[in-house]
Amino acid sequence: MNELAIRRANLTNAELMAVLTATEQTLYKASSEKPIRACSGSEVTEGLAARMKFILRDIGYKVTDEDDWQYILVRTSEVVKKYYDNLSIKDISLAFELLCVGELDEFLPKREGQPDRSHYQAFNPEYLCKVLNAYLARRARALKKVRDAMPKKEVTATEAERKEYRRSAVKMCVDSFLYYKYHGRMPALSESSALVCYNILASVGLADEIEVSLSEQTELFKRMAARFAGTGFSAGSIRRGQELKAAFDRMINDEIQLKDYGLEN
Repeated sequence: MNELAIRRANLTNAELMAVLTATEQTLYKASSEKPIRACSGSEVTEGLAARMKFILRDIGYKVTDEDDWQYILVRTSEVVKKYYDNLSIKDISLAFELLCVGELDEFLPKREGQPDRSHYQAFNPEYLCKVLNAYLARRARALKKVRDAMPKKEVTATEAERKEYRRSAVKMCVDSFLYYKYHGRMPALSESSALVCYNILASVGLADEIEVSLSEQTELFKRMAARFAGTGFSAGSIRRGQELKAAFDRMINDEIQLKDYGLEN
């Protein structure tokens, strides 16, 4: 069961939903809707168009003319499809609603010591990313609350190994991201290692999950344990690297702070 299916199933679990505030329940429900990457181009444009006029009115933005409206709609569609395709259309509209009521204040950049909610009469990619980045961090907190509340199995040797596997996987993901960010090129990762890194990002809401079988996870853990005892990443196929690179590009462009998602070495 992938991450999206798990969220949808969790919505029917009253005990799990009880750990969330009413606002967080709305956020969690939005996270379980059809992601933008699964929508057609017309679905995204039409879905945003149906909500954008309300969004603009809520934030106090005054559309100057038809050209201004078309610019906002086209650029918003382009940006969310390229950099925020793991969000749903509902996520986009909810982000601005939460902005207006102060739910994103903790994650917004500061201006003279105060959360900077303003658009300065410029609804452009910079403003859009400011809001959606704050929303992603707020969303990650809600998703984590539910994951932490899910029933825990009795720890066995196998469970202990899987915990060590995740620790190693997180380290590999963080190291790979930082290498790409500061060197401008992807590290040498095998196809399976790129898949593991991608699934780590999916687990905190930065990408959609791609499933890995338990047998493959066990084999990957063995490989990583051996790799981290050496000097670095092994070379190999990077076909999966295309999907991972796209996620890294979004994170860099959106100035994602790994600590906000519990991803640190």
